[in-house]
Amino acid sequence: MGNGGESATKGLLLGKCEFGRVEMLIAIRIYLNGASPGAAVSAMTSAYFGIREGSGMPRMFMYEETQGRMGKMFWEDIEGYVKNSPIFYADKIQTPLLIFHCDGDDAVPYSEGLNLFLAMRRLHKPAWLLNYKGERHFLYNDAARRDWTIRLKQFFDYYLRDSSLPRWMKEGILLDERGIDQKYDLIE
Repeated sequence: MGNGGESATKGLLLGKCEFGRVEMLIAIRIYLNGASPGAAVSAMTSAYFGIREGSGMPRMFMYEETQGRMGKMFWEDIEGYVKNSPIFYADKIQTPLLIFHCDGDDAVPYSEGLNLFLAMRRLHKPAWLLNYKGERHFLYNDAARRDWTIRLKQFFDYYLRDSSLPRWMKEGILLDERGIDQKYDLIE
């Protein structure tokens, strides 16, 4: 309780150690794919004070009792809330990030994903933000789900399997290109 990010990291590292005991493995690459319960907001310190647009409920309970697993109010553990807010440690992030967060999310503010993406870019670190316009906390549109699946696979193929870089990861997709040029093709 109170160290969600740290406990997720320890679990991942423990799994890596156990996996590494297999003798025929020379080197491994691992990835962490988080979803709503496993992916932190970028700043618990500000998200704590918001209202969930979908339900109209304050988000405080999420961080104290459920997903955030802090076990305390913000004022009882300010340091803990900062410690579990990745935005404050963006300069230490070594892993490329693919962030999927939609502007219609009624549970977690879109600004949480956007802020971490902007921090990473400002620090010249590899990061991409996928925003499926109008989609909410989950993807309901079949075309959006297919697109997400393709991009997630291309991202992992590039970083874990040494595949060629897809054009969207190099060039991005401008607003006026949406739905016209998906840039799935690989750069040789």
